[in-house]
Amino acid sequence: MPDLPIDLFTDQAVTDDVFDRVWPLELGGFFRPKLEAMQKSRFDQTLLLDSDLFVLKSIEDVFEILDFCDIAGAQGINREKKMMGDSNEIPRSFPLINCGLLVFTKGDAIRSFADEWKKRVISTNAKYDQPAFRQMLYEGWARFQSLPQEYNVINLEYLYAWRKVQGAPRVLHCQNLHRQDLKDPHKPFILDEVLDKDQTQWVKQLLAEEDNGVATEPKRAPIHRYLQKLRGQ
Repeated sequence: MPDLPIDLFTDQAVTDDVFDRVWPLELGGFFRPKLEAMQKSRFDQTLLLDSDLFVLKSIEDVFEILDFCDIAGAQGINREKKMMGDSNEIPRSFPLINCGLLVFTKGDAIRSFADEWKKRVISTNAKYDQPAFRQMLYEGWARFQSLPQEYNVINLEYLYAWRKVQGAPRVLHCQNLHRQDLKDPHKPFILDEVLDKDQTQWVKQLLAEEDNGVATEPKRAPIHRYLQKLRGQ
């Protein structure tokens, strides 16, 4: 999405032409800068991305969903109590949202939401921001819509069994980036650096077939190779 302006919120000194603006964080070492970014975003519509996301193709279509809501994000996969929260009033069927990718509108509703979200996380000394986010959605603080799973694929092992009928994944949530050598900061990561050979080949095929119908090897998900790897461990 080369035509979209990019702002960075950071506690580091950054000068890079890829960013249109760099915003210094006022909360210093607070571990969730996205809350401050939500409050201060200058855009009428904002796509908020964590720094460990790998965008595979344009996802500008997420802005269209804001015609029906104030904020949207994809469902998370973690069901541990530390992520779901302590509230007994929320049924388990009410989804947990992975807040690594959010799209939202500018306005009083989101500013109030972000302010309250930040207060709850800080006042409870929470280690994660998702429980408070889930609680606030349940309380009706903002109009919310869920994005499909392909907009935030955090369990990369799913890619071994990803079926063609699911379409191509759009965004990978690569937590292993936190443990990798960042190398040259001016050289973007390529897919081969975050996925293994089988995953990379399969994702590229899914993207190619969805975009223009071009099929390449392999012809099916590499689940058999993944199972072979597990047997060898």
